[in-house]
Amino acid sequence: MSKIFFVENRFRTEAWKFLARALRHEGHEIFWLVENRAFAPAPEYGKVFVIPYPSGKELKQAPEYRSQYLPSSDRAVNYFGHKDTRHYGYYYEKFFAILKEVMPDLVIGESTAFYELLIVDACRNLGIRFLHPSSCRYPTGRFSFYLNDTLEPYLGSGEELSDEAADAIIASISQRKIVPDYMKKKKVSLQAALRRIGDLLFLTRNYYGGEHYHTPSPFRKIGLDRELKRYVRRWNAVAERKYPRIDGKEFKVLYPLQMQPEANLDIWGNPYRDQARTVRLILEQLPADARLVVKPNPKAKYEMTGDLLSLVEDDPRVIPVPLPVSMGEVLPHIGMVVAVTGTIAIECILSGKPVITLIRTLNNTVASCPYVADPKEMGAYMVRAAAGEFPAASQREKRDFLRLLNRTSYAGLPYENHMVRQEEFEKVLTAVKTLL
Repeated sequence: MSKIFFVENRFRTEAWKFLARALRHEGHEIFWLVENRAFAPAPEYGKVFVIPYPSGKELKQAPEYRSQYLPSSDRAVNYFGHKDTRHYGYYYEKFFAILKEVMPDLVIGESTAFYELLIVDACRNLGIRFLHPSSCRYPTGRFSFYLNDTLEPYLGSGEELSDEAADAIIASISQRKIVPDYMKKKKVSLQAALRRIGDLLFLTRNYYGGEHYHTPSPFRKIGLDRELKRYVRRWNAVAERKYPRIDGKEFKVLYPLQMQPEANLDIWGNPYRDQARTVRLILEQLPADARLVVKPNPKAKYEMTGDLLSLVEDDPRVIPVPLPVSMGEVLPHIGMVVAVTGTIAIECILSGKPVITLIRTLNNTVASCPYVADPKEMGAYMVRAAAGEFPAASQREKRDFLRLLNRTSYAGLPYENHMVRQEEFEKVLTAVKTLL
């Protein structure tokens, strides 16, 4: 039997509890690492290690071998105004000691919050597997176990797709008839709205109960949300003035903004987490007669900054897209896409749209999606795309790529907000068992 650690992640812990109970029933030893004590599971789910909130005298500088992403990926530092990072050293020592004592066969959690990244780093140093279950975007209804704090899928089901099945999926994605599971619109019921209010009140109590390192001050959160509303109004105002130019004949490059804070950009795409800077890098390489189309995420969050807004307003080469406009409306006008780690790269590969990425992933196994190690290389790809000389993927190469995504993933969805659907849970449990 195996020793398995789960890492508390607020409300997502409910999904881990389902897995923990089933695995414990089968004889596996289950352990928990908990930063936010309000979400500590009951003893029936395994042995729980709750790390006490540090006192002032326990704070210390983080070790030099901490995760490369801290503090540049810490949302408390980047968005919530937390200045002191001396708690990193305190938490790292606690995590390392517990993990070294137990030496689990597997740690399951996310690689998002500061404490999760410290656990990832401790696992690296101890030679312990840390896996982050998350949607693999395409094919839909599937997820991958990502290794440590990377987008590198660990193992996979090995399931193969027939030519017919692959072609059908490719056609559906190319025609935008299907979207990734996390992008599907969900009806906002009264029950869900009330639950959300309850969650916020619960987190507020946690903050005043001592959890200051990952939970923002309620006043800071209110201020950020008010600022976001102002930024959204400002964005839509300038977009209303500049977006009609998308019908012009100039060659257009698209940069889709990615939501923040999210692991997708703050962790996996960390070198490009400052999206205003990324837009500037693209503009520096943009051909003189081209335009840069910047499309925001419809659920815009803290990636909307004053710096980004000023850039979009002031540079005549930038065409901002109004928030309500869909990607399907924008793409027909686009000659090439620049992405960091977004889903758009997969969609471009399968639909034949020229695309480059600034972070290396599985997407770059296809010649039609080059990885750009140096932003100065972007200009040459833009020129090639404008001249119709960009590398194109054959139907066979598209099938092979989709098969790769399928083989390195598993059927099932690890979690969906508070809900853990029984049929999905059974699939995820089956996938976890293959790791053991």
